[in-house]
Amino acid sequence: MEKKIYKQNDISLWIYDKGNPKSEKNRPAVIWIHGGGWNSADPGSFGDGYDFYLSKGAVCFGIDYRLVPDGEPDADCVYIKRCIADCVNAVAHIRENADLFGIDPQKITVIGESAGGHLALCTVTGVGREFGKDFLPNACIAYNPVTEMIGKWADCASKVEDGLSTEAFYKRHDIIRRLSPANNITASGVPLLLLTGIDDKVVFPGDVIEFCKRYRDAGNPAEIVLYPNTTHAFALPYYYQYGLDSRDASLLKSYGFLKEHEMI
Repeated sequence: MEKKIYKQNDISLWIYDKGNPKSEKNRPAVIWIHGGGWNSADPGSFGDGYDFYLSKGAVCFGIDYRLVPDGEPDADCVYIKRCIADCVNAVAHIRENADLFGIDPQKITVIGESAGGHLALCTVTGVGREFGKDFLPNACIAYNPVTEMIGKWADCASKVEDGLSTEAFYKRHDIIRRLSPANNITASGVPLLLLTGIDDKVVFPGDVIEFCKRYRDAGNPAEIVLYPNTTHAFALPYYYQYGLDSRDASLLKSYGFLKEHEMI
């Protein structure tokens, strides 16, 4: 599987395309956002997923977003805002350059996993509004996504030194809340599929269930699938050495979901 590196300004993509974008137009696009706690990993995490969707005629993109420096204090969340900006602007850029990539600008799906699931959800909630124009994908799939940034994930979103003043704490809390998909659900109308393992000890499955309910309550189409005997990062078994059953079932489910919504 050959990748092409594409860079323009702050947009950095890994592109996987078995066809010819000059002669093959209006193909579906599948954009992948990797996990890794916002501070590690790269788009290569999704090798199996790329192969699967290439076989279905899609063009695959991996967003090589700029990572959060590990352990560096950042009370204003500048670095994680940068992660979000890179992702929503990449989606907008791919749509704006659909002819260059040989894709249909109305068949763009974003898939994210773990921290990448958070970034994917940012593109279908109010979180992404201040970061890019026309960034809404046409469908979204999130594997075991971080949905809520205010709780246990706050320190990942913004590292702080001890001794914040009251004013600084309130400011930081407000910033983190604005970066939390669960606190910024809007009527985007984007179909959403959530996939998570019941035995996930990193992202609590109940949070994902609650997000799905709130997303639906806002008038958006959404469904969720929970996989028994399945832990975190099951979409990446070649890396984490978990079983393949849930991974394979989820790929087939995601494909059926996109077929249902005429995205592929």
